[in-house]
Amino acid sequence: PRRVLVVGGGDGGVLREVLKHPGVEKATLVEIDRAVIDTALKFYPEIPGKAFDDPRAEVVIADGLKYIAETTDTFDAIIVDSSEPIGPSAVLHTREFFAHAKRALDDDGIMVTQNGLPFTAPGHLAETTRVLASLFKHVAPYLCTQPCYFGGPFALNWASDDKGHLKLDAKDLAKRAKKREIGDLKYWTPDVHVAAFALPAYLEAIVDKAIDDAEDS
Repeated sequence: PRRVLVVGGGDGGVLREVLKHPGVEKATLVEIDRAVIDTALKFYPEIPGKAFDDPRAEVVIADGLKYIAETTDTFDAIIVDSSEPIGPSAVLHTREFFAHAKRALDDDGIMVTQNGLPFTAPGHLAETTRVLASLFKHVAPYLCTQPCYFGGPFALNWASDDKGHLKLDAKDLAKRAKKREIGDLKYWTPDVHVAAFALPAYLEAIVDKAIDDAEDS
């Protein structure tokens, strides 16, 4: 990926991780509230690190939906680091937003968005999967451990028109990480990456039904 868009994520953590990839030429962060960035820099600067000082980083203070609806730029990856679908963040979980994101992606681009705790809020995962499946050729929710959320594994949703991205095995991923000289990682490994897409039965059922519903609509 050369051009990456991060929507939300004003604490700078996602931006920091994106910029670890040397091939990234530009990473645009769109945050609705400048105070989020200022608070991170003041009280927990270890999260953004030097991300905001990186010459490849562009910070835009704007509403995420308005930005993605109006931008003429295209991106190799769009990462939506929003809060739950309530309040100002609600628009970042809508069909309108995802449709604009699809338009702003390159043909083989990838979009990832947070989907909360599916054990306690399965409807969030189901609705996002249904919408994404109606827009993209391939949808693949995955799981991670997120200590600041209590109630089971944390879900993210993955969407792309290029299924080839999902065919990478642990060996391929290890080669990429080595080539890019990405180190000092506390969670990600090639095996964790592959395993994240293996869903427990109750989530498989939710995802399969959502995709079927999208195909029937």
